[in-house]
Amino acid sequence: MTRRLAQLSLAALLPAVACAAPGASTQDRASPNEVAPASGETRPAPAATAQPISGAPTPTASRPAPALDSARHGVRAPMTARIQGPANPRPGDVITVELTVHRPRPNAQPMRLEAKIPRGARLVSGQPLETIRNQTDVLVRRTFRFAIAQIPADDLQVVVASRGRSHGVRATARYGFGRPAPKLPQPSRAKQPTVIGGRNLGRPIVIPPPTTGPPPPRRRVP
Repeated sequence: MTRRLAQLSLAALLPAVACAAPGASTQDRASPNEVAPASGETRPAPAATAQPISGAPTPTASRPAPALDSARHGVRAPMTARIQGPANPRPGDVITVELTVHRPRPNAQPMRLEAKIPRGARLVSGQPLETIRNQTDVLVRRTFRFAIAQIPADDLQVVVASRGRSHGVRATARYGFGRPAPKLPQPSRAKQPTVIGGRNLGRPIVIPPPTTGPPPPRRRVP
């Protein structure tokens, strides 16, 4: 009886084994509910499912860095000063000069103003020395009037300074009474321009040869 049951079980397993290709795993076998592909037809591979790696950080969506506002984050001097006056004053004129002090962030620290008046100009109105206490206005203006006996050789110089316990700031403004602005000395250039490959590069700067002279005396080491 036992031998008969074993033969029946083996006969039932033979068709299933015959359907499987040699060397194929159980995953490659077609399920009973799956239709086998026709001859010459390819079956797409199943989509792979990404599995999280143990210990790897969870990815997050990146956000672009916010754009900086140049008006708020730009580099600014804590205080600047400038003077405006006539472009071409003449001897005998009485001129008006305006000083403008700019503070992006006003504070309660007092500002000390000092005007250095050159020879040839006489102060008619205005305070050459003043302590300004203004903690609200961004722009602080002061007006001066000068009688010009002759065009001064030096500039009118106004210095505005503010000092606290742990900081200090200083701004200087100048007015030249119509004199041309000073220019830096210009180097000498060659008479003929330099042309390379048909392109004119302009007149080159002439570098003088080094001066030759007797060598410096040697110092004796004691």
